[in-house]
Amino acid sequence: MNYVINMIGICGSVGIAIAFIPQTYKTITSDDNHSVSFAMIFLTFSSSICMTIFSIYYLILPMIITNISVLINTFIIMVAFIYKKNNSTQ
Repeated sequence: MNYVINMIGICGSVGIAIAFIPQTYKTITSDDNHSVSFAMIFLTFSSSICMTIFSIYYLILPMIITNISVLINTFIIMVAFIYKKNNSTQ
Protein backbone atom coordinates (compact mmCIF):
# COMPACT_ATOMS: atom_id res chain seq x y z
CA MET A 1 0.00 0.00 0.00
CA ASN A 2 2.85 2.39 0.79
CA TYR A 3 4.24 1.83 -2.73
CA VAL A 4 0.88 2.82 -4.27
CA ILE A 5 0.70 6.02 -2.21
CA ASN A 6 4.30 6.89 -3.17
CA MET A 7 3.52 6.36 -6.85
CA ILE A 8 0.42 8.57 -6.57
CA GLY A 9 2.59 11.30 -5.02
CA ILE A 10 5.21 11.02 -7.75
CA CYS A 11 2.55 11.06 -10.51
CA GLY A 12 1.00 14.16 -8.96
CA SER A 13 4.35 15.91 -8.69
CA VAL A 14 5.21 15.11 -12.30
CA GLY A 15 1.80 16.44 -13.35
CA ILE A 16 2.37 19.73 -11.53
CA ALA A 17 5.86 19.94 -13.01
CA ILE A 18 4.49 19.48 -16.52
CA ALA A 19 1.64 21.96 -15.91
CA PHE A 20 4.05 24.90 -15.72
CA ILE A 21 5.75 24.17 -19.05
CA PRO A 22 3.05 25.67 -21.34
CA GLN A 23 3.05 28.98 -19.42
CA THR A 24 6.84 29.10 -19.48
CA TYR A 25 6.85 28.44 -23.23
CA LYS A 26 4.15 31.05 -23.86
CA THR A 27 6.00 33.67 -21.81
CA ILE A 28 9.24 33.06 -23.70
CA THR A 29 7.70 33.05 -27.20
CA SER A 30 5.00 35.70 -26.81
CA ASP A 31 5.58 39.41 -27.19
CA ASP A 32 2.73 40.16 -24.78
CA ASN A 33 3.65 40.23 -21.07
CA HIS A 34 0.50 41.95 -19.87
CA SER A 35 -1.28 38.74 -18.91
CA VAL A 36 1.56 37.66 -16.60
CA SER A 37 1.38 38.89 -13.01
CA PHE A 38 4.92 39.49 -11.81
CA ALA A 39 3.73 39.56 -8.19
CA MET A 40 2.18 36.09 -8.55
CA ILE A 41 5.26 34.69 -10.26
CA PHE A 42 7.55 36.20 -7.60
CA LEU A 43 5.36 34.83 -4.78
CA THR A 44 5.32 31.39 -6.40
CA PHE A 45 9.11 31.52 -6.84
CA SER A 46 9.66 32.55 -3.20
CA SER A 47 7.27 29.89 -1.90
CA SER A 48 8.94 27.27 -4.06
CA ILE A 49 12.33 28.10 -2.55
CA CYS A 50 10.91 27.57 0.94
CA MET A 51 9.15 24.34 -0.03
CA THR A 52 12.27 23.02 -1.79
CA ILE A 53 14.33 23.54 1.37
CA PHE A 54 11.59 21.85 3.43
CA SER A 55 11.23 18.87 1.09
CA ILE A 56 14.98 18.30 0.83
CA TYR A 57 15.35 18.47 4.61
CA TYR A 58 12.66 15.82 5.10
CA LEU A 59 13.61 13.92 1.91
CA ILE A 60 10.09 13.96 0.44
CA LEU A 61 10.75 12.97 -3.18
CA PRO A 62 7.43 14.06 -4.75
CA MET A 63 7.76 17.51 -3.19
CA ILE A 64 11.39 17.78 -4.28
CA ILE A 65 10.44 16.99 -7.90
CA THR A 66 7.52 19.42 -7.90
CA ASN A 67 9.23 22.32 -6.21
CA ILE A 68 12.47 22.16 -8.17
CA SER A 69 10.46 22.11 -11.39
CA VAL A 70 8.27 25.02 -10.25
CA LEU A 71 11.39 26.88 -9.13
CA ILE A 72 13.07 26.47 -12.53
CA ASN A 73 9.94 27.41 -14.50
CA THR A 74 9.12 30.47 -12.41
CA PHE A 75 12.74 31.62 -12.62
CA ILE A 76 12.61 31.35 -16.42
CA ILE A 77 9.29 33.24 -16.50
CA MET A 78 10.69 36.00 -14.24
CA VAL A 79 13.81 36.39 -16.36
CA ALA A 80 11.77 36.50 -19.59
CA PHE A 81 9.34 38.98 -18.03
CA ILE A 82 12.10 41.33 -16.89
CA TYR A 83 14.02 40.99 -20.18
CA LYS A 84 10.95 41.76 -22.29
CA LYS A 85 9.88 44.63 -20.04
CA ASN A 86 13.34 46.22 -20.29
CA ASN A 87 13.48 45.77 -24.08
CA SER A 88 9.97 47.12 -24.66
CA THR A 89 10.82 50.47 -23.03
CA GLN A 90 13.78 51.12 -25.30
